[in-house]
Amino acid sequence: MDGLILKIGLRILGSLLMIFAGIGGGQVVYFMQRTGWIQIDTLAQLFQYWETLLRYQALTDYELVHRAMMYPEFVALGVQEGNPLEEIPLPHTLPSPLAAEIHQGLKRMALEPRKAACSTLQRLAKICERAAEEKRQRAESARTFWPRLGGCLGVLVVILLW
Repeated sequence: MDGLILKIGLRILGSLLMIFAGIGGGQVVYFMQRTGWIQIDTLAQLFQYWETLLRYQALTDYELVHRAMMYPEFVALGVQEGNPLEEIPLPHTLPSPLAAEIHQGLKRMALEPRKAACSTLQRLAKICERAAEEKRQRAESARTFWPRLGGCLGVLVVILLW
């Protein structure tokens, strides 16, 4: 009798573990989506910051990178001292066509006069804002969908293994 109770208890504990593991896996998917959204949004903020600096001061690309190094959120993007603008690493969650357009804009910006460079940075910030909004919407839908799906898959595994 005691062995039966222990066996049922272990099955219930294992079942709960599988269900919570599924929910946790769904949470991981949400956090990955959220991280991608935050990185692209931070890139848009970086471009806006540079545009504001460049509007009022004539700075080289190395000076812009140096000023960005003062903010930890920009350093977290991979902005490093001594790198020109076109070598700034872009978030991997940014779609390839947008990443190519941003790289071209940054290369072109180094050759443009200050006023044109400001408008280029505004355009790049708008591109990133649109991409960030799209990623935010995906993250919001992932927040409810993936944990529920993970929980359902956990229940399915429990049913199949019980």
